[in-house]
Amino acid sequence: MNLHELKNQVPETPKAFSEMVQAEVTRQEGTNITELAEKRQAKNSRKQTVIPRRLAWRVAAIVLAALVLIPSAVYAGIRLFSKVSVEPEGTYGTKVGLEVEAETSKEVTGEAEAVYELPDPVPLVSAELGFIPEGMEWLKPAHLGDPDHPDHRQIALGGIVYDQGDLEDTLLIRDVVDRKVVTVGDREGVYIRLADSYRGNYWRQRLYVFYPEYYHVLEMFFTDEVTLDEAIQTAEGITWTFTGEETSRDKVWAWSDMIAEQVNRGPEVIPVLEASVIGNTVNTKVYAIGENLSMKNGIQPYEICVEDVQIYDDISVLDEDYFKDVNFYDLADADGNLLPAEVSFILKGDGVNTIDTVVGSKTQSEKLVYATLRFTNTGDKALEHLLFYGCLYTIEEINHNYIRYLQPSPDGSSYNYISRSNGLVTDNAQYIMQYFDVTYDGYGDGGNHISYLEPGESTIVHIGWIVDEETLPYLFLSMDPSGTAHFDQGAILFDLLLGPVDSDHS
Repeated sequence: MNLHELKNQVPETPKAFSEMVQAEVTRQEGTNITELAEKRQAKNSRKQTVIPRRLAWRVAAIVLAALVLIPSAVYAGIRLFSKVSVEPEGTYGTKVGLEVEAETSKEVTGEAEAVYELPDPVPLVSAELGFIPEGMEWLKPAHLGDPDHPDHRQIALGGIVYDQGDLEDTLLIRDVVDRKVVTVGDREGVYIRLADSYRGNYWRQRLYVFYPEYYHVLEMFFTDEVTLDEAIQTAEGITWTFTGEETSRDKVWAWSDMIAEQVNRGPEVIPVLEASVIGNTVNTKVYAIGENLSMKNGIQPYEICVEDVQIYDDISVLDEDYFKDVNFYDLADADGNLLPAEVSFILKGDGVNTIDTVVGSKTQSEKLVYATLRFTNTGDKALEHLLFYGCLYTIEEINHNYIRYLQPSPDGSSYNYISRSNGLVTDNAQYIMQYFDVTYDGYGDGGNHISYLEPGESTIVHIGWIVDEETLPYLFLSMDPSGTAHFDQGAILFDLLLGPVDSDHS
C-alpha cells in the first residue's frame, strides 16, 4: 500500500496559503513585502520542519481566509481582454499565466493606448463565500473541511494580486499529470492535478481563476475526495466587496513576487543521500542521558535534560488527547501493537522531465521511541512561548568521526528519501517529532511551545517517534528548535544509546 492510499493525517494547509495569511498579518503590522521575503529567505536557508511554524492566524479581518488584497480595475473607459495561458514544460511541468490586453478609450484619454498597470496605493477588497460543499465548514482560516472526516475532504483558498499582463510572466508548476482550461462562471480557470507523492502531499488538485478586472488570481488547493465540480462551484460563489481601504504595493503578495521567488530559488534539488561526516570528537558535542544542555531563547537561558528514554512495541503509553499530526491508531492493530511498515526508497525527479520513482522496498518492524525531557528556566526573567522541537538522526561513530547512517536500499541503489506505508516520511536520515504532550495552541500553528516558565521553574515534556527497528542503535537526538542538526558544522546531540529490543520496552 502506498502512502497516498492511507491519508491518515489531517492535511497541513498548503505553504502558499500560509504565506498569504502571513503576508496579510505582516501588512497589518507594518512590515513591507521586501522585508518579509528577506526573512523568509533567511528562514529557508535552514531546513524547514513540519511542526515548528509561527503562523499568526489572529487576523481579525479574515472573511474568506485573510483579507484578500485586490486592487479595483473598474476605471472608466478601460476594457480588459484576457486569455488563460497553459503551456507544457517538459513531460511534467506546466506554465500557467494570463495574456491580458487593456485598452483605454479616446473619450477618456483623448487617444487609444494599451493600459495594464497595478495602481499604487492598492485598493482593497474583501471576499465572501456564497457556496460551501455539502458537509464542509471552516476548520481554520483559508481552510474548508469536513469535520467528521478531517483527514479527507479539504479545500484551501487564497487570493494573490495579479500584476502582470505578459505571457512571459508564467508560474511553473512541477509534477503535473493532468491540466486543462475550465469554465468558472463567465471566465476561464486552470485545473491542475499533481502526480502521486510519496512525501505526503495530499493537496494534489489545484484551481487557478483569474480576475484581470480586479488584478486578482484565486488560488485553490483541494484533496482527492473533493470533485472538480465542487471546486468550481465554490469558486463561482465568491463575491468581492470594496472595503474603501488602500495599501502600498510593497505590502501585497503578488503574482510577480511568486514568480520572482521561484526564479531566485530555482528548481528544488535534493541530492542523492551519501554518508557524510557531520563532525568529530573535537567539534561535535554529544550529551549523554541525564546531562544538561544549555540553550538560549533569544537572550534568555534555559536547560534541556533527557531524563529517560523508553522503547515500546505498542502505543499504550501515548495519550490520544495529544494525537495532533499523526493518528497513532492507524499505525497499530486492534490491541495497540505497532504494525510493520513497507519502507520504500525513493529517487526524486525534477518535476519537469521526471517524477519521484521507487527504486526498492522492504518490510520493517516499527518501534516507538518515547523520551522524557526536562526544560528548566535558568535565567532571572520569566520565559514565554518557548519553542521546542526534537528530531532524531541516524548517526554512527567511526574512527572518532560522526557519520550519517543511511539505511541501504535492497539492491544498493541510490535514493533521495524514504517513505513508509504508515504515512511517515524520512528525509536526510532523520525522524521528525511525531508526538508531544505539552502544547500551547495560542502561539504558533504547531502548538509545540511551552507557554510560560518562571525563573528556576522546570516542566516535563514527553516526545515520541515511530522508527524502523534497524535504526535503533544509530539514534541521536537534536533539540535545535529549527529542526536541523547543522550537519556542516559541529552538531549538538544527545546519544540515546539504544539497541535492538526483544521485550515490550527497555
